[in-house]
Amino acid sequence: MFGKNPVPVFIINGFLEAGKSTFINEAILSDPDVQKSKTLCLVCEEGEVEYKEAKNLTVIYVENKEDMTEEFLAGLKKKYNPDRVIIEFNGMWGMDTFFDLKIPAPWRYAEAMTIIDGSTFDTYYNNMRSIFTDMFKSSVSVMVNRCDREKTAFAEIRRNIRAVNPRIEVMFTDEKGMIDMIFEDELPYSLDDEVLELKNDNEYLIWYMDMMDNADRYKGKTVIFEGLAAKPKGFRPDYFVPGRQIMTCCEDDMSFLGYVCNWEGAKELKDYDKIKVTAKIDNRFCSEYGEKGPVLYAEKVEKL
Repeated sequence: MFGKNPVPVFIINGFLEAGKSTFINEAILSDPDVQKSKTLCLVCEEGEVEYKEAKNLTVIYVENKEDMTEEFLAGLKKKYNPDRVIIEFNGMWGMDTFFDLKIPAPWRYAEAMTIIDGSTFDTYYNNMRSIFTDMFKSSVSVMVNRCDREKTAFAEIRRNIRAVNPRIEVMFTDEKGMIDMIFEDELPYSLDDEVLELKNDNEYLIWYMDMMDNADRYKGKTVIFEGLAAKPKGFRPDYFVPGRQIMTCCEDDMSFLGYVCNWEGAKELKDYDKIKVTAKIDNRFCSEYGEKGPVLYAEKVEKL
């Protein structure tokens, strides 16, 4: 339909000052592979962040909704013949403004993404819900930036977004980058269960990461898993670390992940002993951490 070389059209949507220009500058236009081919960027609202000069980049500003026409796009295609098109869209225009247009061949819609300012989400969502709904319905993913790890209502924001589009991917970032969040509906077990049996590396990794951020919701539960024993230097005789070697990036990047465990038979264990642990979970100060953290109290440790 489009010939051998279709031209992808990416739509970056959101309200003014949400961070769209920053995202396009840093995540897309700074990529050396992107700079090797011609990129046409259509900017439908001008914020405070200016586009950096980049090789093979043409930036066109579209001031009015009425200017976004099929004839306008066909003219851009003929004049610049881009290899990709990025549209910094104006969220107030409504997505139909663009999707109702017949774009010139060989252009094709590739992906729509919405950028949201996490610090103002409540204000916009409560007062402009219909516009938010319009953006979410058309997007594959949403990036919520400027989050506060302590104050942002991550679960509530994600729930409101997915109520509109259940399949949408929701990502959170702060000034340090991506924030890994695990939500209750993504857990491979139910938090209503008093006993959690972790059967594979994926279940163990999700439990380990969620415990790190939400230790109190596991307090008093019993966990069962197979793994290895570690005996770090300086630990008290009745303490050790049961855990698993988990591939965190690639086969050459393996990490031992585990929490401190109290067991009266710990002195009998050696590093790398294969074990099966049944333990109660607590969240308290532990001298091995030097601070408060998840602590396991083993009811049974079996050598395998």
